[in-house]
Amino acid sequence: MAGSGDPARRYAQAAFEVALEEGNLAAWRAGLADVAQVYAIPEVQLFLGDDRIPLDERLAFVDRVLDVAPSVRNLAKLLVVKRRVPLAPRIAHLFNRLADAHEGVVEAEVTTATDLTPELRVRIERALAEGLGGQQIRLTHRTDPSLLGGIVIKVGDKLVDGSVRTRLRLLRQHLAAAP
Repeated sequence: MAGSGDPARRYAQAAFEVALEEGNLAAWRAGLADVAQVYAIPEVQLFLGDDRIPLDERLAFVDRVLDVAPSVRNLAKLLVVKRRVPLAPRIAHLFNRLADAHEGVVEAEVTTATDLTPELRVRIERALAEGLGGQQIRLTHRTDPSLLGGIVIKVGDKLVDGSVRTRLRLLRQHLAAAP
């Protein structure tokens, strides 16, 4: 990752390597989620980025507000020192992706026109796990009534659109192209 143009990616990679060395992925996940949540607050960003406030006061604020593992707190403070506080949510997101890949977890986003029943959710998770070679699936679900029906599944950079909306659009295009 050295030389990568994305500083959030570099921080996430470094944090991931430290978490692996410490054998503490779960604590890092939770800690970075807390850091991201606090650092995403606009007033906190303004305070931590205000050079009129002595750096030691800003770092003391981090100590008071964040109840996280010491190594996570050190990263949180480094973000203040390096003026990278706004990157915290992206760092946490990228860290989670690295940790998921390490643990063999695949993130899948499912969108349907209506809510999923628990039974259907389990069936979708099982089908995705089978289709992905038995990998563990972390399923997130959204509802979008504009789909009209069917399902849209996104796993990584792959998208399967089985929505009624898309089927109707394709049918409309096909009919419009017919002589």
